[in-house]
Amino acid sequence: MPILPAMAAAGPPDPHAARYEQCVRVSSVFFSALMGFGLKKIADASWPDSQKWACFAVAYFLFLRLLFGTANHMWLEYVADPPATRKMGGSLFWDIGGLVVSACAGLWMCYANDAGDFLWRAFQFSLVGLGIVAADFCFRRKTGGVERGFSKGWVWIEAAFFILIGALLAIRHFFPGSYLKGDEALWLLVPAAVLFFAEDLMHQLNRIHAARRILPAQKLKTYEPGVRVFTVFFSMLTGFGLKYLADGPDTWSQMESWCAFVIALLLFLRFLFGSANYLSVEYIRHHDSDGRKRALMVWDSISLSLVGWVAVMMCYSPNFHHFLMMSAGFTGLALLLTLGDLGARKLSGLTERRGFWLVWVGCDFVFTAAAVALVYFREQKLAISISGFALTGELLLFAFLLLSLALFVIELLGQLAAIEKG
Repeated sequence: MPILPAMAAAGPPDPHAARYEQCVRVSSVFFSALMGFGLKKIADASWPDSQKWACFAVAYFLFLRLLFGTANHMWLEYVADPPATRKMGGSLFWDIGGLVVSACAGLWMCYANDAGDFLWRAFQFSLVGLGIVAADFCFRRKTGGVERGFSKGWVWIEAAFFILIGALLAIRHFFPGSYLKGDEALWLLVPAAVLFFAEDLMHQLNRIHAARRILPAQKLKTYEPGVRVFTVFFSMLTGFGLKYLADGPDTWSQMESWCAFVIALLLFLRFLFGSANYLSVEYIRHHDSDGRKRALMVWDSISLSLVGWVAVMMCYSPNFHHFLMMSAGFTGLALLLTLGDLGARKLSGLTERRGFWLVWVGCDFVFTAAAVALVYFREQKLAISISGFALTGELLLFAFLLLSLALFVIELLGQLAAIEKG
């Protein structure tokens, strides 16, 4: 359903919603940056890569749960049905305080000394989260607001993750010769963190959908807090990756560092513009809160999160050759997830945004093939001959940079055309 006619029918926005909306926006932006600093600390750690990136992934999806939960909860509590229009079932100061405590515990987890210490601090982080949502649940039971908030479901989600980490710690401690003694325990947590993120986000969207009191003008913005989290958080995260490349990794030449910076910059702009434009069209302009749309939002969130994770790993490649392979993996993963999203739409009967799919599939396929070809030609020291002119070495790399720029322009033009079509 188009958003503009619906907004006109809903009438002017409620002035009480505007009173709290800036606090909600600041919370999303500030804590996205704060969690980004914590993730950068893990990415900069000198741990073995197998441990570092497993810990990064666990913290990454834990923080996404925290940021999405904060954005959706505060939107429902203070913007969708602001306290001035009802008996207040919570407190802005209580919610901000709980968020500050959770964020500090999250940063404490990221500043672990090693992977084993990280697992122990993740256990403490989940304990803090469980305590906060349990206290919120008890407070809401006392004030009669349990059905309004998220804490009733969060208690079970937090408790399950707390028990999982506790079980892994117990196995590592009491059975030192077990299979889960080394990196396996960390990598076991990665798919678990993804699944808990998916379950948590679906719970949030279901609770928002079931909310009885939402101002008419706000019903059209159900997905807007989540879209804002993606835009802000991934902008911060990719910015940290670009800074690492700009600073110049120790084992890279200056030319390799800046070539990688330009390639990553153009890829990230494609990723950020594409996700922002697509999410805006899909979930804000064409608002629909049925079960299929909520499930698709969870799928898109996981897909974008996985691509964002690979994006950071790409920036921290040990050498330029590995960076090129990771860039091919970045666009290759995006290509597979795009095709998967298209298949999910066909199965669920939802509208296909062909304008986005066509340009994404085409540009990602061309970049992936070109990156793999560039790696092969550099390894074999081969040249590409065009009208008798041989492209070798730096010229071949320069041609790849021009191709990256051309793909960015083509994709952005395609996105703008898709937005016009709606």
